[in-house]
Amino acid sequence: MLTAGQILQLIRDGSCRTRKELIEFTGLSRSTITDRVDRLIDAGYIHESGVGTSGAGGRPRCWTWTPPGA
Repeated sequence: MLTAGQILQLIRDGSCRTRKELIEFTGLSRSTITDRVDRLIDAGYIHESGVGTSGAGGRPRCWTWTPPGA
């Protein structure tokens, strides 16, 4: 199972920007991804950077890495 730090690296390097991309890339459940992303947001490592293109569901939130001291 991936740690929050490993999820952060996927967001930092641009491999994944949305919850759906993280779920598809990692194979982790939605609840696990939500938990990891919430921890990263609460710690100030990432922030919401807008919404992605709409799919069949809704408009996915995108995240961006927040550099230290920013």
